[in-house]
Amino acid sequence: MASLLLLKNGVADNNNAWIIISLGDTLGSEFLIYMGASLAGAINNPVLKRFKGGTNGISALVLLTAIPGTFVAGLDAGLAYNEFSLMDGRLVPPMRELGNNPTIGFWRNMFDNQVTIQFNHCVLATTFTAVTSLFLYSRGLPLLPHISVGANALMGVACCQVGLGIATLLYIIPVLLGTVHQTGLLTLSAAALYLMHSLKKVPVAKRILLERSHDT
Repeated sequence: MASLLLLKNGVADNNNAWIIISLGDTLGSEFLIYMGASLAGAINNPVLKRFKGGTNGISALVLLTAIPGTFVAGLDAGLAYNEFSLMDGRLVPPMRELGNNPTIGFWRNMFDNQVTIQFNHCVLATTFTAVTSLFLYSRGLPLLPHISVGANALMGVACCQVGLGIATLLYIIPVLLGTVHQTGLLTLSAAALYLMHSLKKVPVAKRILLERSHDT
C-alpha cells in the first residue's frame, strides 16, 4: 500500500526506487506482524508494566531505524558522508543538501535524497541510548531467568550493531562490513522480539515465584 501511494505521488518514478521502497514496505509489514504476535498475552504484573512498555517502544524504534537502513543500502546513501557522529564537521548537514527545495517536495526528499536518508538513519541510531536505558533499568527488577537473557542479548547485539554501523561508514562502505551490518539488523530485531515474547504469560508456578521475589 505504501509503495503504491509513493508511486502515485511520483516518488518511485524508476525501477530502482520502486524496488527499494517495496523492500522497505515489506520489511516494515513483517516487523508489525511479528510485533503483534509477540504482544499477545503479555504478563499482567504491575512490577513489569513499565519494563514491558519500554520493551515494546524499543521494538518499534528498531523498526523505525531499520526502514531508513533499507534506503541507505539501496541508494548508497552511506557514501554521502563517511564519518560519525558529525557530518562534514556539523551535527546537521547544510539545509541545501538535506533537500530544502520546494521543487523536489517533502516526500521525494525523504525517500530519494542520499544526505537526508543517511541523516535520518544516523539520528534513529540513537535507539542504542534507549536500549542502554532499558538494560540498566532491568538490573533492578526481579526478572525471571529467560527474561534476563533477553535483556542481556538485546544489549549485547545493540552494541555490536552500533559498532558495525560506525565501522561501515568510516571504512567507506566495504561490502563485507555492509553485509554483516545488515545481518546485525536482523539479529537485533530478533533479540527485541525475543524479549517481547519472553514477557508473554508464563506458567502459574513461575508467576508465583516472580510475585514472591517482588514481595521479599
